[in-house]
Amino acid sequence: MARKLTVTVQGTLGLDDGRRLVDDLSRTTGLEWRLTSNADGDHLSGGIEEIILTAVAGKTAELAYNAIVEKTRDRIQQWRLEHLEKPHYTLADAPVPEDAEDAEDTEGAGTAEAGAAKEPAEDPEPEN
Repeated sequence: MARKLTVTVQGTLGLDDGRRLVDDLSRTTGLEWRLTSNADGDHLSGGIEEIILTAVAGKTAELAYNAIVEKTRDRIQQWRLEHLEKPHYTLADAPVPEDAEDAEDTEGAGTAEAGAAKEPAEDPEPEN
């Protein structure tokens, strides 16, 4: 069964942060990530407060899927270090029903091989 990874980032974000993170995650994991934001258009103030990134990973071994999740988590942690006010993030994982898998593939969603379940992860408390 395919798995859907969802990263939600909340905080003060710049206009290019979402696109940069999508590009970084795509390069790091080999998956095609999709970006959704709550922006009502371009804000000069960088007023985006939440972005949601999703990717669908196809079927494979548990170890390969766990590696994708760890690479995603590591890249987000590195990205957060670039910000003075570290955005909060959650990394969630859910199975994709077989019939939804076919619909995702026809919409051009990128897939990589995946398998095992993973608990939703939240960013650690900031260190002072």
